[in-house]
Amino acid sequence: MGSLQLDRRTILVLRQSQSQLVGYALDEGLLRKRVASHHQEVVPPGRGIELVLDRVGAAQDLARERVLHAAILAPPLSDWTLTAVRPATDPMDQLERREGLRRQGLVLGLILVLLVGLLLTYRGVRRESELARLKSDFASNVSHELKTPLTSIRMYAEMLEQGIAATNADRDRYQQVIIRESERLGRLIANILDFSRIEKGTRRYDLRPEDLGELCAEALETFARLSEGERIQIRLGTNGATPRVRADREAAIQSILNLLSNAAKYSPEDPQIDVAIRRERGEDGIEVRDRGIGIPLAEQKRIFDDFYRAPGARRAGVEGTGLGLALVRRHMNACGGRVEVHSSPGRGSAFTLWFVVSDEGAEGAPRSEEPKHGPDPGD
Repeated sequence: MGSLQLDRRTILVLRQSQSQLVGYALDEGLLRKRVASHHQEVVPPGRGIELVLDRVGAAQDLARERVLHAAILAPPLSDWTLTAVRPATDPMDQLERREGLRRQGLVLGLILVLLVGLLLTYRGVRRESELARLKSDFASNVSHELKTPLTSIRMYAEMLEQGIAATNADRDRYQQVIIRESERLGRLIANILDFSRIEKGTRRYDLRPEDLGELCAEALETFARLSEGERIQIRLGTNGATPRVRADREAAIQSILNLLSNAAKYSPEDPQIDVAIRRERGEDGIEVRDRGIGIPLAEQKRIFDDFYRAPGARRAGVEGTGLGLALVRRHMNACGGRVEVHSSPGRGSAFTLWFVVSDEGAEGAPRSEEPKHGPDPGD
């Protein structure tokens, strides 16, 4: 068999059999891939051992202390050497670094959880403290609100008993005061009982189709009777047939009365109140507008909270329980409607009760938006 010249990339093994020449070639790239594959199978990741494949006699730029083992491969790969070396960087450093980062992450996570817990605890304690203060103020305000009509009732009853009323007209007037103060007292107690039933979940709403104009008229009649003798001007804006809405009659009238009472209390002398039936964006509602002290924008969301009274009301010396607007919001939510406020300090307030349109009679007489009286506090 003659000799053959082989290039560097080919190992050729020859045998003569039946005049056929059989040869085998080695792909260096494939060999390196196989070594890398076996390295991943044999050496667990993170152990810090690398396999280096190189030709015999090739210069290797490897420090002696890094070489763990070196061996020449068996034929027909005897031109190659396989060396196990330590990596240039200590794998323990990487493990310690990863472990350190993990511990730091755990510590930061615990600190974050503690901070969030402290924040939630602080907010809860602050909320409970604020609620306790509001309840204390509520008890004091309710006592005063109950005392005022009770004092009037007792005083006029004693005057009748002692015969101070000299004429029938005086007796009739005293009796009317007693009746009016009794009704005012009844309304106050009704508010408290309603709030209590709502808190317990026992308040039931009887939602029926109601004429918005009739609800408004009944509320105005009741308010006029309760405020008899006071110089309050009320203007009612109507325009033909009034719409029918879905509401609980008692809750709706009570909500309108609460708005009228607030409009009178938070207005200067000789209050002027405008009441209008409105329609806007397919909704029907009752607007109560005053020219009172107004409400700052920052307070307009909180005034519907339970027991809350705006600082402006306290400075103005206006008495109240802090339940009126809270009940209005709850009643309107229960009826499927909502309450809306537009106000600015010194320019008055406009509260609108928006009701769900009733299917019964919803296609009746046309409804038109009433013109607004006075300046718009929302401007």
